[in-house]
Amino acid sequence: MKKIYLLLSLIACATLSQAQPDMSLSITDFFNWQSAGNQANVSTVPLHPRVRSGNFQLSATLDSNAKILYSPDGMDNFGPYVDSAHKFNLFNFSHWQYIDILAWFGGSASAPILIPSKAWVDAALKNGVKVIGTVFFAPAVYGGSPAQVQSFLVKDSLGNFKAAAKMMEIANYYNFDGWIINAETSCGGAIGALMSSFMSRLDSAYAGELIWYDSMLQNGAVQYQNKLNANNAYFFQHSTGLFTNYAWSQSSTVTSSQTYAQGLGESPFKVYTGADLWPNRTAQPAFSNYTWIDKIISGGVAKTSIALFATNFTFNYSGFSNFNNDSNDYANFYTAERKIFSGNDQNPFVVDAQWKGLANYITVKSTITSLPFESDFNTGHGFNYYNNGNVLTAGSWHNMSHQAILPSWTFFANGINLNYDFTDAYTGGSSLKLVAASAGNYSIPLFSTKIITQANLLDV
Repeated sequence: MKKIYLLLSLIACATLSQAQPDMSLSITDFFNWQSAGNQANVSTVPLHPRVRSGNFQLSATLDSNAKILYSPDGMDNFGPYVDSAHKFNLFNFSHWQYIDILAWFGGSASAPILIPSKAWVDAALKNGVKVIGTVFFAPAVYGGSPAQVQSFLVKDSLGNFKAAAKMMEIANYYNFDGWIINAETSCGGAIGALMSSFMSRLDSAYAGELIWYDSMLQNGAVQYQNKLNANNAYFFQHSTGLFTNYAWSQSSTVTSSQTYAQGLGESPFKVYTGADLWPNRTAQPAFSNYTWIDKIISGGVAKTSIALFATNFTFNYSGFSNFNNDSNDYANFYTAERKIFSGNDQNPFVVDAQWKGLANYITVKSTITSLPFESDFNTGHGFNYYNNGNVLTAGSWHNMSHQAILPSWTFFANGINLNYDFTDAYTGGSSLKLVAASAGNYSIPLFSTKIITQANLLDV
């Protein structure tokens, strides 16, 4: 057995503070929000540019057009911390190379506005991934009401929507990239007209991401279309993307969205065809329904983009892991995470007979475009915090801000087993553990890069 440490510029462990700013806002709190007193949740990390390496992909036919929107359900419960939390087994993510947008999705009737955590924004932007907050109007069965929607859509004395200015102010202040608007409260025509006007005004004024969930129509009624069509085209055209509902099963449904977008003169990749991965629901349950993705991407050609919903099943669905309750169950959590992207055998270099994994369909993206590059394989949590190979702070912690740039290919090499190790580390909370079946030379693909040097172009 041998451990590899790649030295990262050393960082001090953050103060383990449990005092967090309010990231789940009522409508009243939303309109009363002021930047004063909320500096702790401000990310200062820029959105890093990233590239797709043309030479080193799993296949030359992998699609490079489809975007992946990654939407765990309940981020207001899983990640509402700013500095390090005193807990190892919080929800974590380590496959940024396969996604393009992280939706900080969740909310409730009492707190429908969700602001992303600085720690997650830091990790995402460092990997070239955008983060969007949530505006959520709940169905009536969960406490939503037309009055609440109407209270959000109020105008000032000049006829401007107050919420539009506040949404832009909050996103710009905290340095995240936009919003998903999920209006699932069925309302009358007057409120539907207000929502239509609101989206038009916001779209024209805001340069960030505005994702509209396939729910409310212009007449105020909630009717899920499960594709792009004439009923939701207005909101599609006044947003940067439509996140469709999940009740579709035929490739013709996806083709219909593609064709309709093209007929509007829009990119079909503005359509994010929704996939609800929660295992005991019936739409696209993880790993058991393995044909849905072939109806979106076939032969290396994608019809639309993809929205992955309820990806937190790896964390809090007991059929895959009990990591949310048991900090020692991290191996099952990371196994389930890898399966989403690398297939049932967790090997992105072999095509599985059933669930193949996202790696079989889309290219990886990388922010590694210059030298020197170093990584310590810190996943952003641990049982202790290490510095120079020594325990700096004893005790469990979790802080995505400290996550390193992690491997593009996780993990496979013939004759050798690779995994994150949380029993020892150089910096942070984890290292990379390699166990060889026997002595020998091994080729281990880890990072996709595209680096321009003075002499030549390295594309590996």
